[in-house]
Order: sequence, then C-alpha cells, then structure tokens
Amino acid sequence: DLRVDERRAVLIALDRRADLAVLAARVEESEAQVSLTEAEAAPELTVGLGYEYERDRIEGDGIDIRSRSHTASLSIGLPLPLWNPSAGEAGAARAQARRSEAEAAAARARIAAEVRAAARRMHAAAETVALFTGEILPAANRNLADIQGGYSAGELSISDLLRAQEERQSVASEAARAEAAYGLRRAELEAVVGAPLSEYAR
Repeated sequence: DLRVDERRAVLIALDRRADLAVLAARVEESEAQVSLTEAEAAPELTVGLGYEYERDRIEGDGIDIRSRSHTASLSIGLPLPLWNPSAGEAGAARAQARRSEAEAAAARARIAAEVRAAARRMHAAAETVALFTGEILPAANRNLADIQGGYSAGELSISDLLRAQEERQSVASEAARAEAAYGLRRAELEAVVGAPLSEYAR
C-alpha cells in the first residue's frame, strides 16, 4: 500500500493544476490593468522654465538712463479638473484585481481540500483491499480446504462442499470489487493532483 505525502501532493497540485494557472493569469492581468489605469488617472504635472533679458533707455531733458534686466521664471501646471476621469476606471480595476485574487485564494483552498479528501478515500480503499487479501480471503480459502478435506474423508456432504465453494467465490468477488474501488480512488487522486502517485508517495 502506497501512502500519500498529503503536503507534497497539495504542493504539486497547486503548482500544476491548469485551472489554477488560468486564475493566476487573471490575477496578473488584473494587476497589470491596475497599473495601467492608475498611470492614466494620475494628473499630468507640467514644469516650465523661462528666461528674459531686457534693455531699457530713457532719454530726455538732459537725462539718459540705461538699464538691463534679467528675469528667470519657473512654472508648474496641473490640468483642470484636477482628477482625470480615468480615476474611476482605476478604482474598478483595483476592485477586479481584489476579486481575482480572492477567487485564486478560494480555488487554492478548495483544491487543497480536494487533494486531502481524495488521499483519505484512497487510503480507506487500500485498507479494505488489505483486509480482504490479508484476512478475509485467506480465511475463506482455509475454510474451503477444510470442507474439501472433510468431504474427501466422507465426513461432510456435497451440499457442505458446494456451500463452502459459493462462500469462497463470494469473498473472491468482494475482494475483486475492493481492488477495483482502490484503482478508481487512486485514479481520482492522481486526477485531482495532476500527477502520478509515485511523485508524492512515501
């Protein structure tokens, strides 16, 4: 009976499940959309530098005054309205990103629970197989052998022998069904994890 390392099985499932990869891609897309809309929503700040040089001359009534002036200027501008209409789109994008992250987190929790449940169902099926192969079927075989011995010795009737054969056949059928159930549970676990049991058995 292969036992499952549930922790490793969960980690493999979280790494390989295609449905989780789709959700992770949605989260990345949502985060990229947030960055884009936030960049578009931010007001565009403009900065300007200016320089002026002037020469003046005042003449008249015996006066001759000459002057020079240098003027440097710095201007900062913000568009009106101050907040771009894209700000609402940025808020919607952030909300969508939070929804995508919540969906991905819920899916991870659900898949982890599915893996653990499938592992426990497989273990239960394996224990049933072990019970049949280790105890019930050997006991039925011993009982049939004893009845056959008693029949050969003339101590038991043919009906006793037929009944023992029927009981042994019934047990063998139940054992086969248990084996089939184990195979089904193992396949179910491998499907949930997305990898063969050999990768997380211990």
